[in-house]
Amino acid sequence: MRMTKSRLGAAALLSMGLVAGAASAQSTTDTRTDDQMEVEALMSSQITLGDAVSAAESDSGGTAVSAEFTMETDDDTPVFVVEVAKSDGTTSELAVASDGTVSPYAEPDDNGHENGEDMEESDDDDT
Repeated sequence: MRMTKSRLGAAALLSMGLVAGAASAQSTTDTRTDDQMEVEALMSSQITLGDAVSAAESDSGGTAVSAEFTMETDDDTPVFVVEVAKSDGTTSELAVASDGTVSPYAEPDDNGHENGEDMEESDDDDT
């Protein structure tokens, strides 16, 4: 049985419609953008950007040179990242959690491991 061009075209359009409909249905589960989710997390934080800068400066003994709010952490916990400079010329990035806790900030890599650590399973057999 041969399919005519019009039937073939109709079948192709129907297939595209089904794929587009499935994609549309999937995207309706959460329509918020990453930026919107980040703003919501920032607004629910217990501290302000100024509080985070003060905490980082106090903890490090340095002076803040930049600060930002991010959700790009290994465990997706939102933090303020504050870069501080010390009098000896060194700089470091500190993560300030929403409760004011200060810790070193390590930007997550693509695999979700800090500092590019390779988390391969160890093998006791050295063959």
